[in-house]
Amino acid sequence: MAAIASPFFIDLDGLRLIASDPIIKRGLAYFEENRVIEVEASEDRLWAQVVGSDPGAPYCVEIDHADGELWIDCECPFEWEPVCKHAVAALLAWGGRRHPADVGSAADEAVSERIKRGRREVEVVQLGTDVFGTWSARSVASARPTAQMWFVELRSLDEKINFCDCPDFATNMLGTCKHVEAVRHKARKLNGGDVAGPQHSHVFEAWDGPGAGRVRLWAPDGARDPELDPFFDADGYLREPVVETFHRLRRFSRQRPALVVGEDAVRHVDRLAEDARCRERAAEIHADIDRASGRVAGVRAQLYPYQVDGVAFLAAAGRAVLADDMGLGKTLQAIAAASLLTRRSDVRRTLVVCPASLKHQWAREIRKFTDFDVEVVQGSASGRRAQYQRHAAFTIVNYELVIRDWEVINTDLAADLIVLDEAQRIKNWRTKTADAVKALQSRYAFVLTGTPLENRLEDLYSVMQVVDPRVLGPLWRYMAEFHITDDRGKVVGYRNLTELRRRLASVMLRRDRREVRSQLPARIDARLDVEMTPRQRALHDAAVDNAGSIARIMKKRPLTPAEEKQLMASLQSARMAADGANLVDEAETGVPPKIAELRRLLEDLAVESGRKVVVFSEWRRMTQQAVDVATELGLEPVYLHGGVPTSKRGDLLLRFEEDPAARVFVSTDAGGVGLNLQSASVLINLDIPWNPAVLEQRIGRVHRLGQTESVQIVKLVSAGSYEERVLEVVASKQLLFENVISPDAEEDVVGVSKRTLEMLAEALDASDPIRGAVGDRAEPEPVESADPPMPAAREETHQVELDRRIDETLSELERALPGRIQRVLATAAGLVLVVDHVDDIVEDLVAEASKITPFIALDMRSARQLARLGPSSPLAMATVVSSRNVVEDDWVMRRLDAAETLMNSGMHRDAVRLAAEAIQSELCVCADVPLRGIAPSESVVWLHTDVAPRLAAHAEIATATQLFALSGANAEVPASLASSLLASARQLQSVLREQFRARTDV
Repeated sequence: MAAIASPFFIDLDGLRLIASDPIIKRGLAYFEENRVIEVEASEDRLWAQVVGSDPGAPYCVEIDHADGELWIDCECPFEWEPVCKHAVAALLAWGGRRHPADVGSAADEAVSERIKRGRREVEVVQLGTDVFGTWSARSVASARPTAQMWFVELRSLDEKINFCDCPDFATNMLGTCKHVEAVRHKARKLNGGDVAGPQHSHVFEAWDGPGAGRVRLWAPDGARDPELDPFFDADGYLREPVVETFHRLRRFSRQRPALVVGEDAVRHVDRLAEDARCRERAAEIHADIDRASGRVAGVRAQLYPYQVDGVAFLAAAGRAVLADDMGLGKTLQAIAAASLLTRRSDVRRTLVVCPASLKHQWAREIRKFTDFDVEVVQGSASGRRAQYQRHAAFTIVNYELVIRDWEVINTDLAADLIVLDEAQRIKNWRTKTADAVKALQSRYAFVLTGTPLENRLEDLYSVMQVVDPRVLGPLWRYMAEFHITDDRGKVVGYRNLTELRRRLASVMLRRDRREVRSQLPARIDARLDVEMTPRQRALHDAAVDNAGSIARIMKKRPLTPAEEKQLMASLQSARMAADGANLVDEAETGVPPKIAELRRLLEDLAVESGRKVVVFSEWRRMTQQAVDVATELGLEPVYLHGGVPTSKRGDLLLRFEEDPAARVFVSTDAGGVGLNLQSASVLINLDIPWNPAVLEQRIGRVHRLGQTESVQIVKLVSAGSYEERVLEVVASKQLLFENVISPDAEEDVVGVSKRTLEMLAEALDASDPIRGAVGDRAEPEPVESADPPMPAAREETHQVELDRRIDETLSELERALPGRIQRVLATAAGLVLVVDHVDDIVEDLVAEASKITPFIALDMRSARQLARLGPSSPLAMATVVSSRNVVEDDWVMRRLDAAETLMNSGMHRDAVRLAAEAIQSELCVCADVPLRGIAPSESVVWLHTDVAPRLAAHAEIATATQLFALSGANAEVPASLASSLLASARQLQSVLREQFRARTDV
């Protein structure tokens, strides 16, 4: 094994000396999932425990450093490489504990984190001959939809004057990012660190010193050209007025090759110019509305005064959040503001992104209030693309489609304005949905949400990134300014909320019902406690006990993903048991007490009083029982759940609104967002959701603008159950919301003891009175060992959703096992994964995949033996789901010929991309890896992780690396470089095909 300089703190290059890229990626995933539960080290030895497929039996890892080498011993059965994923995770975990000795500020820690991440997870490629120039960089661990190759402009190894075009660099105010740090680290390693300094002067956006966030001049050795004095002051900062001075500097720099004006400086000045235009537009819009006596031209609606203010705010700001309380007409205000900008010729195309259940409702509202054409996007990928290309005034798409279509939306639709409805969908910036939405490009953006903050201040931060990342600044500074942490870094409270509200005022408008109470009916809240049956109590307490054992682990260390899932599943089971025993135990036939109480309420409110009632529950089975009760009472219920197609939901709402006989609307939380149910005057909550925003969304469906009667809200709570503690969690979250978002908030500091999972787990303490008899309640029925509590009954899964999850699982398996999958077979009993050989990695992946659908793995030899049994074989009726593809020689040649044609037509960048696609296919054949579409942004990493280990031809890999790196470039490729690349591609194709033929002939 090769020696490395540092025993236990290893960068990506160091890891590659001891482990393959697939093992490194798996180890990095284990590290990021907190699977390393213990890690300690001495001078020459490291010990760790890493959770594998069995959470109860972690693997012990021991790593010794002797004679300049690492000797690794792990208890896992993996034997095909010297180093396993558990050892890689242990090394990364130990490296993650190292901090600079003099870390004294949040900024230092933020930079330190980017240095560590750059060294362990970023792949960099030098694109030119000079170290100081352009590099490409990409995270080897990233699988998100927006993951792509970024370009770093290296200007100095020591000073913060470099640039990266990634979003983190643009917003973190640190002057660096993990990509820059990875490039600096790699550059220092070249030639033993002996690298001469840059020779050009640079104009850049500075982040060091008192002029942070301003345009500055940097010159080698401080030798500044006197001719630049009219543009820069004595400290090197661009003189005022900045925009005019910068444009003069750009003209001057065209005659000075030694002066390089950076893209970061250009973007900074462009932002300043846009801000100035925004202020001018605000004044014009307010004047237009005033002249029209508060009406918006082209909108067929009489707006309330507060709605006129909202329209003016959105249209003037251009990028803003409308956070009005639910039911105050955010949709109409957004349509009116979009109409106003459209008629001013600032906007031609508007994209509305909303939950799938609201797409047709948005279309109806737009057609009702305006004359603009509307396109509701749905159907196949090709059909959706054609719909984007229609360029309707309003195009409506749901969040799930944005994940698939964001690139097509940017290129084929190119919206001027994006409206995000129910934008709390992107509250977590770590999700694919948030990534995809933030990748959408537009000049204007309206963000609509009644709950911009649901659980934590980080929710608000994620939403604001869409509007203007500058308002709240980088995440590291946001956390330092507004969060109170303990000595372990855990958030225990929030501070400086007055300053936070001040910053939000320019881009967020919030009005609650108190401001329009004269236009809304009264709201009456009531809580009804319902006793549980002995069987409910037994199932409830069993789930609480199971969760309690995991919660005790949480007090000692962070939970692994498997433990978190087990804890949440147990808590879910406790809540379901509190609703009804038959939700947990399908053999239970008794009527749940809550359903019995619902019957009494419906008899009183709907049968006797004739009022329309909405019933909500989180559980599909509970809503079905509610439908049965309403049907028995002759109330002709309308039933909405996740399995109801989006196209049919409008008809359900219309029937409930217009049919006097339909007096009960029963819904899961699929109907908790965006629906208008003002025809009802009673809302019954059969359970309490963990999230207060979900509860308020339910209420907002009935108690909203347009309601004419007083509204009665009923919460059914199982007495003495875990459900009571859920109410306390809801109240705690609501306090934070009110002191950040509410317009009349006064508190500057709000305490929060724990994150949601910890708050929920706190109730599991043995001394907590949520278990056992309460008052005169009967003792719980014991759960006999011969009849253990059954797992939580699964909701019925729509077949389309199951098919989608299976497709995703197969894609994940293909990514995790590059080149190893021979085929996937569908049998009557489940899916069969046929691989080259079955090992620990395959078994782990198949165990995870089996949670979606029955799955087994077979090696090729076993599969052939089974097939020989003929009709008696379990594989006799199997069908091939997927198999390896074969690329014909002439297909690749035709692609290269087409690239040559594009080259001769002056389309150099497209020619390079087509050639890269052809070579990618040829590499799949030669390296014997599965053929699939690899995005340009992922091709370099794919080349080095999937292909390079199977090819000994390093020269061919180097040529392909350059071709793939430039195929993902956003800028035009010079003609000379494109011509050279095409010639290299033809030569490479010939060499690879010859190697393939030689190997197959043998």
